[in-house]
Amino acid sequence: GDVYKRQKLTRRNFLKSISLTTMATSFVTPSLLTITSKKIKADPSPLNKWPGRCVVNYNNQHNSTPTGGTSEDEATIKKMVDDAIKLLTGETTVGEAWKAIFPSSLSINSKIAIKINILNASLPPHPFVVMGITEGLQQMDFNGDKFPASNITIYDSNNSSSMDSAGFTAARFPGINRVKDSYTATGGARGKNYASTLANSDFLINVPGLRGHWTSYGRVTLGFKSHFGTYDVNSHQDTHAYLRDINCTGPVYEKTVLTVNGAIYGKLLGQGPGGSPDSYLRYAQTMDPETNNSAPNTIIMSTDPVTAEFQAIKIMKLNLNQSYTVDDMPDYLKASGGITGVLPVTYNIGVIDESQMDYREIINGEISGSQINKNSLVTQNSQLKLLVFPQPITRFAYLDLFVPYVFVGEKVIIDIRKLNGTKINQLSQNILGVRNRIIWDGKDFTGKKVTSGRYLILLRIGKSLKLKSIVYLKA
Repeated sequence: GDVYKRQKLTRRNFLKSISLTTMATSFVTPSLLTITSKKIKADPSPLNKWPGRCVVNYNNQHNSTPTGGTSEDEATIKKMVDDAIKLLTGETTVGEAWKAIFPSSLSINSKIAIKINILNASLPPHPFVVMGITEGLQQMDFNGDKFPASNITIYDSNNSSSMDSAGFTAARFPGINRVKDSYTATGGARGKNYASTLANSDFLINVPGLRGHWTSYGRVTLGFKSHFGTYDVNSHQDTHAYLRDINCTGPVYEKTVLTVNGAIYGKLLGQGPGGSPDSYLRYAQTMDPETNNSAPNTIIMSTDPVTAEFQAIKIMKLNLNQSYTVDDMPDYLKASGGITGVLPVTYNIGVIDESQMDYREIINGEISGSQINKNSLVTQNSQLKLLVFPQPITRFAYLDLFVPYVFVGEKVIIDIRKLNGTKINQLSQNILGVRNRIIWDGKDFTGKKVTSGRYLILLRIGKSLKLKSIVYLKA
């Protein structure tokens, strides 16, 4: 008790010493950015069950190849899918979790299409991710009967590669239909023909990979562009507007229940879609600071195609130390997420503003301390929020900072101090978006691990301050 009183008193004196008598510092009203411009009324698909809700699952505990791996790799990646769908839905079993993303019209006779992109057969969405999806769907129970493999079809049209060459072999997908499709269905978006598999299916799961694009489409090749294999590549028009239309109208809009970005490997922003995987080490070390595994090793899962696309682009931009605000998103995504004035026609099928997202995260099999829903996250006119996890800290600390948009582009300074006010380390980082992560490795200025005890995190952005107490336990 006496120790606690001394610590409490020391902390009070420390606050006085640095004149933080008004820790709830008022912030100036942010300047108006694109996201504050007029937005049209939200119109998510009836099958977009949870607009803005997403799961980002990072796991580097495998040594897979871009199209395969060992049985241990397979088990790890499949578990990533299982964990993600359970966290997304809140269900405790895999079968019930998969049922939860569908409407009540789902039955054992329903037909489910899975769109992949194998134009680059050496860098597809990882086959083990899709195996996790198909095997999970087959765990859905209907009065004692399981959902049949024969009612699931994996398809792509815009490719010269075979399913087998991309790792989508019959042995890995027993009983599943694997179709190199053709554009025979009529009445699609813009009046165009589209893939017959989708026309003959009740529901659609989109499984893109993480890839860049050399020039157009915002220099990304993600979930929206994945449907260049649902629609004929030869009918592409005015790039961004075409991507907007084929995803915001027609059968893709009407039938999509889930987007799963299988970003186990990836190409960088502006690099691709051809070629072999690039390094995502900078991003990876925001998830596991001790990793040397340079692959993104990530699954992004959301019923909201706009939110899923945003999170994939964020990974690409974060890895290049580029900002990832709404203003930094490609035109097709802004015009699909309700931002007016970007393209002549605006839709609003999902959440593009990260401050309005329900973010859920898993790191190496453990649910992280960065679970944030839109009701607890900062808004443009509110104060910053700092999460520190895990608590207590034993190896390194994740310092997750959520800021109003006005601070994007500013530098945050974080002092690590003893309770008596002595500074033992200082970190700094540019603010790139609403949600930012800084890592403290538990070391002082000399590079030595600090002793076990209570420490203070003092965060500064300009004249704005935030203070948080943490406990560090030296391993």
